[in-house]
Amino acid sequence: MSLDQNAINNIAISLSRHFESVYYVDVNSWGFTEVMNSSMLLNLNLPKEGEDFLALARNNAHLFVHPDDLQDVLNYHDKNFLLKNLQKETYCFTICRVIINEKIIHVRHVCIM
Repeated sequence: MSLDQNAINNIAISLSRHFESVYYVDVNSWGFTEVMNSSMLLNLNLPKEGEDFLALARNNAHLFVHPDDLQDVLNYHDKNFLLKNLQKETYCFTICRVIINEKIIHVRHVCIM
């Protein structure tokens, strides 16, 4: 059975609802476009598109990542680290705590090739 593009889009939209945000990131340029963002993250005022997703993540991590998890998050958002791990597997992830509206929330940050 072959799925048409509409069916694939519906599946992707359904799956994206399990995440607080979804970005498309070009691994050649690291340019990015926001595909979906939950209301929980609106107060962070993150750009919806840009030229370097990893720089954005590293430069803003201190604003919402729990201090005890900050270095791990910074290490994860390293170009060489991600490319090396994505060559071995089709995805990689890290789990960390973020602080939003004075609440600590555990999140999993997933990169999928």
